[in-house]
Amino acid sequence: MIKRLLALNGVSALCVVLFHSEGWGMVAMLAWADRYGAVPADQIGTFTYYVFRAIEQLIVFCIPAFLFVSGFFIAFVTGRAHKTVSWRIVGIRIRDLIIPYTIWTLVYWTLFFLEARFMDGRTFTPGEYVHMFLTGGTDPAYYYVPMLIQFLLLSPLLVYWAKVSPVSLIVVTGILQLLVQLQYYPSILGLDIPFTNFIPKWLFMTRILWFPLGIVVGFHVKPMQVWLASHKRTFLITALILYPLAIIEWELIQSFSGQIGLQHQETFLDTFFTLAVIFAFLGYYQTKLPYAHTLDDLGSKSFGIYLIHTLAMTYTARLIAVWLPGFLAYQLLFFLVMFVVGLGVPLLLMALVNRSPVRPFYKYIFG
Repeated sequence: MIKRLLALNGVSALCVVLFHSEGWGMVAMLAWADRYGAVPADQIGTFTYYVFRAIEQLIVFCIPAFLFVSGFFIAFVTGRAHKTVSWRIVGIRIRDLIIPYTIWTLVYWTLFFLEARFMDGRTFTPGEYVHMFLTGGTDPAYYYVPMLIQFLLLSPLLVYWAKVSPVSLIVVTGILQLLVQLQYYPSILGLDIPFTNFIPKWLFMTRILWFPLGIVVGFHVKPMQVWLASHKRTFLITALILYPLAIIEWELIQSFSGQIGLQHQETFLDTFFTLAVIFAFLGYYQTKLPYAHTLDDLGSKSFGIYLIHTLAMTYTARLIAVWLPGFLAYQLLFFLVMFVVGLGVPLLLMALVNRSPVRPFYKYIFG
C-alpha cells in the first residue's frame, strides 16, 4: 500500500502540472485573446476548449490525493501503540514544509521587487507580505501549504478521533465537505447572497474530508486493502460515469452564471469522482503501473515540483505573451510548452542541486 501511495503522489504531481498547464492554455484562449486578435466568447465550445475542460476535470483529484497521502503517513508514523501523534513528529513535518516554502516565497518576492524597481510592477506593504505568507497568496498554488500545515496542527485531535470513532470522523468531515461546497453554487449561479464564498480556499475546511480519510485508511490498511480490492471495479466504473457528468455539471453552472471562463470550483460531483478515483487507484494496488519507478521518483519529489512549477510557468508564459503573442493562438502547443517547462524546470533544478556543493541543503530547498 505504501508504494502505491508514493505512486499516487507521483501521479498527483504530474496532474498538478497538467492542471496549471491547462490553466495557462485557458488564459491564452480567454484573458489574452486580444493579443492575437481573437474574441474570448468565440472560443467557448471549440475543440480546444473541451480538451482543456476534459483535462481540468480528469485531474481534479490531485490536491485531495496529496492530502489523503499526508493523512495516511501521519497514521503510519503514529502507530497503534500511541493514542495520538506526538507534537515532535508534527513539528518536524511542519519544519520540512515551512523551510522550502519560505525559500521559494522569498524567490517570488525578490522577483516582485525587481519588477517594481525596473518594470513598473506592483509594490506591496509589509502587511500584504505577511498576509501572502500566511495564506499562500504569493502564488495561486501556494495555498496548499498553509492548508496542509493547518491539518498537521489538527492532526493530534484527528488521530485520536480516528482511533476512537473512525466512522463518525468520516461522516462528520464528509458532511462538512459537502456543506462547504454548497457555498459555491449561489455565487456561481449569479445569486447575490452575502455569505457565499466566505471560506477562502487556503482554509482547511475547503478540503476537510481528505486528510482525515487518509488517517482512517492508514490505521486500517489490511482490511481496507481487502475491501478496496473487492470493490475496485465498482469504484473504477463510478469514476468513469461521474467524469462526463461532472463536465456537464460545470458547463451548466457556467452557462447559468453568464460568465466566460469561470474559475473552476470543486462541486458535489467532483467530491464523489475524487473519492472513486483514489479508491480505484488503491484497489488496483496489485496491478503494476507503467513507468512505476518514474512515478515513485516523482512522488518523492512532489513537493519540490509543486513549489517551483508555477514560478517557471508564470514567467515563461509572460515572456511568450510579450515576445511571441501570435503563439498564444495555438493553445494546445502553448499548453504543451507550459507542461514541459512546469515539469522540466523543477526536475532540472533538483538534479543540478543534487550534483552540486549545496547538495547537503537539498532537503531544505525542495522538501
